[in-house]
Amino acid sequence: MKIKFSLLVIFILALFGAVEKANAEETTDFFQSILVETPVPPMDKITYGNSLLEKLIAQPRTDFIDISNWNGVPSVEELEKLKSIGVKGVVILLSQGTYWTNKSASEQIANAQKAGLVVSVYHYSMYSNINDTIAEAEFFIKQVESLDLPPNTTLVNDLEDNYLLVNDSNGQANSRSEITTHALLFQNELNKAGYPYIVHYTNPTFLLTHVTLPQIGRQNIWLAHYNLVQGQSPIYQDFAAWQWGQAAYFIANRPVEVDANLDYLGRFTQKNLLVDYSKNYTYSTGAVYLKKDMNSYLTDGLTNEFRSYSAGSIVSTVGVTTNQSGVPRFVLSDGSYLSTDKTEMIQILAGYFIELPKELEVKENVKSYNNTYLNGSSVKEYKKGTKLSPKKLSVEKDGKTVFELPDESFLSAEKVLYNEID
Repeated sequence: MKIKFSLLVIFILALFGAVEKANAEETTDFFQSILVETPVPPMDKITYGNSLLEKLIAQPRTDFIDISNWNGVPSVEELEKLKSIGVKGVVILLSQGTYWTNKSASEQIANAQKAGLVVSVYHYSMYSNINDTIAEAEFFIKQVESLDLPPNTTLVNDLEDNYLLVNDSNGQANSRSEITTHALLFQNELNKAGYPYIVHYTNPTFLLTHVTLPQIGRQNIWLAHYNLVQGQSPIYQDFAAWQWGQAAYFIANRPVEVDANLDYLGRFTQKNLLVDYSKNYTYSTGAVYLKKDMNSYLTDGLTNEFRSYSAGSIVSTVGVTTNQSGVPRFVLSDGSYLSTDKTEMIQILAGYFIELPKELEVKENVKSYNNTYLNGSSVKEYKKGTKLSPKKLSVEKDGKTVFELPDESFLSAEKVLYNEID
């Protein structure tokens, strides 16, 4: 599985190279308009009593908090008090890298659930290459499963550490497209494990410098940016959530500061829908074959047509996001959205050609057949080193692609069988 997925990642990296400049400019333009910091008015004095918060004054509002092992274990009573003043959810740290877990997480989650708060969880990412990304995703999934969290739980990928910036396998700096690809790969692994609701946490500096914003999608980003005033129009209303600062309250007879957040889309304060995904693709392998004419859209609700595709087109996908109605959508390289309805398309398996190459060299002996299913008696065997020029690329129901040769016989289009000649 890892080998085949690496081929998808290589393809995505190449694809990102073509659009990275434009997307980077969009990211930069967006943040140049908001990176003028205005101090938040001082918080009013907070009065404590009997280990409970008596008053929480914060500007703007606090929809949810996030805590880690450093915050201890809030009691049910304390969390109920927070709920009574408007806090609706809590995001709890589960893991970091592939080596650390929050030993307090189980009790923190149990108390939050008893207090009636919506529980989400996050992973502090340290990956710097493809293999580490997959390993960390699997480590996070293991922790989520061990705590019996339901599949509609919002899972968060915390993107902020400098370890993400340099590939520890070769010492080379990771490009914006590589860092973005790693984030999408992490998300894709969670999607494949049955968790469709994924959000990425980061800050404006990291996002501005290291992430291709349209590939992730603003609605999938929880942004930390302190020292800003909300104003009449929330400054990050196009994002999933805004971590605007810190608020203080009492835990275990001591004042503790926790991160305070505003939830724009309900990703952390409303229970996500449990949807039957049997009719939809829930993760990306890199491309889909369209059975009918289709459009991509500017929103994940599939409104505002962006681009038209004719039946028979192969469309590259870079990820999957889940909208507020719980329906997964493909994210395309241009940041637009496409349906994931299985009746409308066939998802092409990772590791197969999605474009017709001009010329190939056979790496190992390969046989052609007189049907696209590649069964029955073979037509011909092509020896290692043979040069081939396929005339057509076809897609089968199982997601495999096949080449049609000039003699109208068919060959597998699995990439490992050939060297592509420029």
